[in-house]
Amino acid sequence: MIKTKPPRYQTLIERSITAGAFATEQYYVIDSRTNARIVKCRNQQESEKIAGGLNAAAKFRWIKLLSD
Repeated sequence: MIKTKPPRYQTLIERSITAGAFATEQYYVIDSRTNARIVKCRNQQESEKIAGGLNAAAKFRWIKLLSD
């Protein structure tokens, strides 16, 4: 069985319910190594797109460093 590491940059959705029973959602991209919030986004699609781009850039950088 091959173990794969989860991507470094992931999406986070924070949900909170107000007194009026309205749910609010906030979308973030987080760094899974430090659990730090990197970017606040408008919606889930935007957060997934940014996280995917950051993961691709990090992977490309790592491959480039290995090839040097």
